[in-house]
Amino acid sequence: MSSIASTLRHPRRIALGWRLLGLVSVIVALNSSFFERGATIYLIPVQASLNLSRARASLIFSLARSEGAMGGPLVGYAVDRFGTKKTMTVGAILAGIGFIIFGTASSFWAFAVAYMLFISFGATMAFQDATSAWVNTWFNRFRVRAMAVREVSGNLGSSIMIPIMVMLIAAYSWRTVAIMAAVAYLAIILPLTQMLKDSPESVGLLPDGVTPEEESIAREAAVASREDQYRNSKNNSSDREPDRHRVGLKRHLLFERQKRIIPSQQAIADTKSN
Repeated sequence: MSSIASTLRHPRRIALGWRLLGLVSVIVALNSSFFERGATIYLIPVQASLNLSRARASLIFSLARSEGAMGGPLVGYAVDRFGTKKTMTVGAILAGIGFIIFGTASSFWAFAVAYMLFISFGATMAFQDATSAWVNTWFNRFRVRAMAVREVSGNLGSSIMIPIMVMLIAAYSWRTVAIMAAVAYLAIILPLTQMLKDSPESVGLLPDGVTPEEESIAREAAVASREDQYRNSKNNSSDREPDRHRVGLKRHLLFERQKRIIPSQQAIADTKSN
């Protein structure tokens, strides 16, 4: 039993959940580069290209963040109703179409619609909210570790991609980078989302990649361990029983002695008073 429990704690194979988390990490890294942390690199080029003031250009990027926060309840309902895979698919399509419109925008309103209604809503619902729900579904014991991997992948991906994007904007145009983002969402991220699974139960597994057979073995091992602890504690208590009997006998004798002494002392006191 102990060897089985040790195998469950330290599996030799890489569980399916961790392999799928690798795909999610790539998706999060690309989304973080093109949208989440890479949005600021578009500010000055878009302002100059569309002849906007700094306030108007900044307003769209700021409202896009607020829109993502307000859409949280809707995204939560979509994930519960349709699953993370379908939610991420819709989000990737919206973000890809949005970057195409964004890269070809020639007016303020086209830029605002593309970035707020398509890019921000699609990327936020799919690759921030839905990926967090996916990690919580697939991991239980190692949930914090899996969430850390997801966060690190976003930071690492953006730290690699953003300098490349800045050089491309300097060499070509921000529109080139926007079209490149659209290709990344539609040609890379969208196919990767189709390889994911909504839940471990859909493929006959449990959270953390444990199979039902392994779960039953672990439960049997836990029950056996508790039974051993109970038997050991019972044996230890039976070993202490003679000591308890001796202590109880001494207390009983002391109590009987006091009952004999107290009446005699009372009789002596009555004799002296008479």
